[in-house]
Amino acid sequence: MTHEWTGNSGFGIITGPDGNVWFVEDSADQVARLVPSTGQVTQFPIDLNCFPQDMASAAGSVWFTCYFLDEVGRVRMNGQVMAFPVPNHLHGYLGIKPIVVSPYDA
Repeated sequence: MTHEWTGNSGFGIITGPDGNVWFVEDSADQVARLVPSTGQVTQFPIDLNCFPQDMASAAGSVWFTCYFLDEVGRVRMNGQVMAFPVPNHLHGYLGIKPIVVSPYDA
C-alpha cells in the first residue's frame, strides 16, 4: 500500500517508544507520528516559531529541539506536548542541536 505525504518537510526521523515513526515538520511547527501498519499520520502542534529540529526517544516520550526558541520539548504517547526552557542559551543563534539520550533512558 502506498501513501502520499502532503504535509510540510519532515526530518529528524526516529522510532518512538510506541514503535511508530516520529518526525518534525519544521516550517509548520509540528511533531508528527506515522503508524506504519495503517499509514495514519497524526500531527501535534507545538510552540509557534519553534522550528523543531532534532529528535530523540527516551523515558516513554519523544523529545525535540527548537531552533528559534530556547526550548526543548517533549511529546508523550498520549499526545501531551510540553516545552522546557533552556537557560543561558544564545537565543536563536544556531539553534539547540543535537539532542541525545542518556544511557539510563532518562
